[in-house]
Formats: sequence, C-alpha cells, structure tokens
Amino acid sequence: MSIRAGDILDGRFAVERSVATGGMGEVFRGLDRETGALVGVKTVRIPGGAERFQREIQILSTLRHPGIVAYLGHGRVAGEFYLVMEWLEGEDLGARLAGTELSIQAAVSIAVQVAAALGAAHSQGVVHRDVKPSNVFLADWRVDRVKLLDYGVARWAGMETLTGTGLVVGTPAYMAPEQACGERDIDARADVYSLGALLFRCLAGRPPFEGDNPNELMAAALHRQAPPLGELIDVNPELAALVGQMLEKDPRRRPADGAAAWAALTNIDIKGLAATLPSPSPRLIASPTPPNESNPREGDGARGRRRANLPTPATISVAALYLENLSGAGEDEYFRDGITEDIITELIKIRSIQVFPRAAVRTFRDHPTTAPEVGQALHATHVLAGSLRRAGPHLRITVQLTESRSGHSVWAERYDRELKDVFAVQEDIARCIAQALRISLTPEEDSRIARKHTANLDAYDYFLRGRNETRRENLVLALQMFEEALRCDADFAPALAGIGNVSARMFYLRDRNPQWLQRADAAVSRAFELDSQLPEAFVARARIAYAREQYEQAADYARMAIERRFDCEGSWDILGRALFASDRSEEAAELIERALKATGDDYNVYIPYGNALRALGRTAAAEPLERQFLGALELQVQLVPEDTRARMLLSNSYARLSRRADAIRELEQVLATRIEDPHTIYNAACGYGILGLKPEALATLERAVNAGFSEWDLAVRDPDLACVHDEPAFVRIMKSMKAQSSSPAP
Repeated sequence: MSIRAGDILDGRFAVERSVATGGMGEVFRGLDRETGALVGVKTVRIPGGAERFQREIQILSTLRHPGIVAYLGHGRVAGEFYLVMEWLEGEDLGARLAGTELSIQAAVSIAVQVAAALGAAHSQGVVHRDVKPSNVFLADWRVDRVKLLDYGVARWAGMETLTGTGLVVGTPAYMAPEQACGERDIDARADVYSLGALLFRCLAGRPPFEGDNPNELMAAALHRQAPPLGELIDVNPELAALVGQMLEKDPRRRPADGAAAWAALTNIDIKGLAATLPSPSPRLIASPTPPNESNPREGDGARGRRRANLPTPATISVAALYLENLSGAGEDEYFRDGITEDIITELIKIRSIQVFPRAAVRTFRDHPTTAPEVGQALHATHVLAGSLRRAGPHLRITVQLTESRSGHSVWAERYDRELKDVFAVQEDIARCIAQALRISLTPEEDSRIARKHTANLDAYDYFLRGRNETRRENLVLALQMFEEALRCDADFAPALAGIGNVSARMFYLRDRNPQWLQRADAAVSRAFELDSQLPEAFVARARIAYAREQYEQAADYARMAIERRFDCEGSWDILGRALFASDRSEEAAELIERALKATGDDYNVYIPYGNALRALGRTAAAEPLERQFLGALELQVQLVPEDTRARMLLSNSYARLSRRADAIRELEQVLATRIEDPHTIYNAACGYGILGLKPEALATLERAVNAGFSEWDLAVRDPDLACVHDEPAFVRIMKSMKAQSSSPAP
C-alpha cells in the first residue's frame, strides 16, 4: 500500500498532505512529532527509480552543511522507499530568474553559497552533476539562505554511473564539456563548470550557450567558447575573468573544486554593485512620469546594467480608470472596485504595456474626466474607461480604450454576460487591448492571463468583500468574508493570504493571543503551496514577522512582495513599519517617494514614513508629506465615515499642521464614541502629545495599554509622544509593556 496522508513513518514522522506529484513518486509535507518541526517526505514508486533513490539517500545521509538540504531519515513501506528531509518554504532560483533580474551582489552571494555547499560535498568525494537554477533553492525566498537540492544523479568520484558509459546525465545548458561527451570519470571540476554557467545566467540574463534543442547545447559546450561576460554587462573585471575561468573547456584550467571556487569568489570586491531594494517591475509605472523618461533609482540595481540585448523601453502606457458603477447600489462599490483592479492586474501581465498603479488612477474615481485630461495628468498614452451594471445574475460591462493625445477611440466593447462569466470578461479585455495596440502575447503572457486563482464566483465575491472590509479597517468582518471564500473554494490562495494578513494585524493591533499568529502561519503556508509567487502572501509573511518583532525579516518579505508587484497592497506600509521599528529611519526616508506613488491612496502608508522624517528631525520634508497625509485621511473619512481610526489620525494631522481647533474637535468626536480599539486609543494619546497636553497623553496611553496596545518599540520612538518620553510615568508604562511583550512567545 502506498504512503498517504495520515501515515506515521518510523513512529516519528506524521505524513500530513501531498504537495507535489511526479513520474517517479510524490512529495508530502509532514511533521516530526519529536521536535514539532515540519518535514518533507519524498517517495519513489517505480522499480526503475529505486536504485537511484537509494543512492540519493546514501549520499545525502553523509552530507551535513547549512547549504545542503538536511537529511532526517529514510525507510521503506510495502515496497515504497521514502526519504525525510527538512521542510523548506521559498522558491527555486529558476522561478526567481523567470520573474526578475538579480543584482550583481545577489548573484554572487548565491554563487558563493552554492560553492560552499559543493565544497562540503566534494570534501566527501561527492560530485553533484546537476547544478542548475531549479536545484538551487532560496529558503524563505531569501538570497542569503541558499540550499543545494536534488542528489538524484550525484555520485562519489570514481564510481560507475548508473546509466552506463556514454549516456549523458545532467542538464545541457549547465553541463560541462566532459559531461556532454559522456566521459566516465567526472570529478568536482564538472560542478565548478556548472556553477560558472549558473552564475553567468544570473548575471547576464541568459546561459553561456543557447540552442533550440539539447544536442545543440551540448555541441556548443564542446566546441564553442562562452562569450566574455564583460561584453554583455558592466561587471567587475575580476569577476568576469573568474566566470570565464570556471567555464574553461579544459577542466585543469578551472578552480579545482567547490572550496577553490568559494575562495576565489569571496576574494572579489563587489561592494556597492547591488540594489538595496528591487527595482519596480517594467510592466508597472511607479510614478506619473512620461514613459520615455528614465527613473534615476533604477540604475541602483540589476536593471540598467546591461550593455547588450536590452529590451526596447515600452512606449505604451495605460491608465485603467475605475469603472463607473451604474448598478444604483452603494453596496456594489466593492464589486466595481474589485473588477477594475483585477483588470489592472491582467494588463500588468503584458510586458509591453506599462500600467499605472491603483494609487495613481484612484484620484479620478467617480469624477467625470476625459482621456486627454487623464493622459496629460499622468502622461499616459492610453486611457481605459467604462462602466459596470450588475442586476441579479446578469452583468454588463462597457469599456473603451482611448488614445490620450488625439482623444480617438482605439477599441470599445460591451459585454452582456452572466455573472459567472466575469473571469472570461477580464481575460478578454486584456487580450483585446493587446490586439488593439498590436501587441503579440508571448506564450508565457498568454498562460499567465489564462491562469485564475478560482473559478468559483461565490468565492471571488466573498474575497472582494473581504479585501474591501480590510481597507475599511473592519478586520473581524474581513476575516469572516475570507473564511466564506474558502468555504466555497478551499484552494483559493488570495483568500488564504487575506486570512494571514488580517490575523497577523489582529495580533499586533488588537489582541496578543498566540492563536492569531498560529492561524496566520497555517493560512500563509497553504497559500504558498498553491502559489509560491503570490505577492499578497509575502505581505502576510511580513506582517507575521513584524508581529513577532522580527523586523529585518519583515522588511525582507515586504521587499519580496514589491519585487513581484510594485504596488502590492500593504507592502510599502509594512516595510516602512519594519524599518522605523528597527531604527532604520534613514532607509525609510529614502523610500518615501516610491511608497506614495505605489500605494499613496492607502492612508496607512504615510504613518511610518512620516514618523521616520520626524525622528530624523527633517521638519521641512515632513510638512508637505503631512499635507498629503491629511488629504488621504479626509478622503477616507468622506468615503468611510465610521472609520474612527482614520478620524483619529485626521485629528493628529490637524494638530501637526497647527490647526488646533480642528484637531480637538475630531479628537473629542472620536473619544465620545467610547472606542475600545487599542490602536485608536493610542493614536488619541499621540494627539494629546502633539498638542502638548502631557497628563491627557499619559492617561490615554495607559488606557491604550489596558485595552491591549503592546507596541512599546513604536511608542518609545514615536515623535508624537516626544513631550512625555522623559516623564517617569511614561518610563513605567514602557517597562510594563516590554515585560508583557517578552512573556511566552507564540
């Protein structure tokens, strides 16, 4: 009988669920009942794979290194072999490279870690023989936590191959010449060649050799010299020379093994060559600048380094405006907004089109305007506008794409469909826009547009409601909506990410019950199993890390979300919070412009960046930001009058801008509602602090703590409370909060 969920292996490893199935066998996630740690269980079923699988077990069980996936156990159940390894979450390097470019520093960092892992294997006489991007795993999606995977074709040097003389084993694009010609005695230098090919791919954006089939690739490896790296990119000459040495045809001219490659790589100075934050996707406009103008920040990272084979900058930019809601029902606003934003998401999948983020187009929401006016304001070449009407099971969407300069319609369509066809309508709009703009979709783009996270309309509707309630700060209701979405479709990854996001916020905003983080962890882990590239899941991971006061990790996860989608909701907010909470206000201050252009319609994003400027004493820069913040808050209060948190923050903003009467009016209005939310009460304390009312600030702060406020590290840095930071009562309150924060961790 096959291994399946619910089995207990070796009396220790509980098999939970299948996460991958292939021709050779299956991979399960499990639990080590002795340690409580998650594990991966790999099985093999077909007789022909048993011998190779046993050899992988033998090899992996002898290797111990941080860069090699850890062996935990193995066995056999009813003729089926299994291997238990450490559980890893993240993505392989191949997936990362398919979606983004790496900075030089990141590429070299990965190569150094792979070289170290190879060095450990080579010291035990093990040759990996299949070093390639898909076998290099970025644990937790981090380039500084690399694991070398898959020892299925590895062998000890001098051992006979399983496949026999003359039969090639490996991956052609990364295969050493001696491997390509089927030589029997393959040693560590073949892995060094593969590592050189992998580093070449990371730096140049392509492997050393390209061909239409494996035979062409192997012939190139045998008979052609790899192009000099320095002719393709601006790179340190020493690094270019080392990569060339690793790709030498003659093994004797390469570094002797992984340890030698590691020593050579770590001896090269690459400081200052990497971006501290991934550049925005070329498919999304980060700011309302003309499409032919360059963004000076992009030169910091991977983009802008290429000398050859650079794609032509996109000249087509589309501002997709919010559809006009003709349903006559205010409660349909969430549906209208959701449909519009998902159309924007579909358009982003087309590389040749630059798309303005939600924050840029929300300014025009429900305001009559013309395409030339929008085009002039945003420097957009085209504007997509239209309307939506929902009546029972029926849906009508009318859209028109207009050239901004001339005001001429390029394409228009009216869709009279059933609600269940809404996914097909979104897909068709994206395809028709591409066709109207004479853009040919690549197979990858076509596949991405066709992919949907759910086909269940009820699940989608509940998800849109949950996203809307999250924006309205109705976290409990948002959580209920996401749960309803999962009842309709248990594999709806964005809804799982929504639960993770809200649960983490519930922990650090309202209730420090460890169950919130347990719930968030479980939901996000499942979301990543379904979609390892989902930006919203990275934001949820960032919020979980922030809740655990792991601020560096929170910032890393936020950056990963931004790398995948520049305007990913909540990403810039949690990044700013993590930087400010870890005394990295200078870093936060440098990101303000990009944060606001990506998600400036979310009033939350202003808070950490404003705090950073005030903490740095940059009052001149803080004032214009405060005025923008005030505008965002006034809009939020207008749209959502019951958002007491926004109204409280509005009071604080008035106070900072010396509008004392307005500040006191809003503050008293909020406190009159007998609020119980600890963060809103904390913001009231900040309001009193800004106004210089020390006794009221301290009393309200203590009330916030009693209601559940626990972010002591925010309070001690918060410039709004500067007037009480030296007060003995404040010091006492902070000591109490810190003691509670360090009590049993989740």
